[in-house]
Amino acid sequence: KKAAKAGLGQSLFERMVMLQLKPIRLQVQYRMHPCLSEFPSNTFYEGDLQNGISAAEREGTSDFPWPNPLKPMFFYTSLGL
Repeated sequence: KKAAKAGLGQSLFERMVMLQLKPIRLQVQYRMHPCLSEFPSNTFYEGDLQNGISAAEREGTSDFPWPNPLKPMFFYTSLGL
């Protein structure tokens, strides 16, 4: 509420559209593993966001012992010290 009162109730993207600037959407992403990029692609890009690197091209890039190597993500709960 405090941020909205300070004029920060709109995102930068919304402000740029109101200024009649043509929005440019990301089309190809390279940073996330394809199984991770599936969520933003479907949620924010109507499934149009493409992966510039396949899952096979990413294999073997980490020495971390992933619980499931085919899905390099896991959730860790930390209660602090």
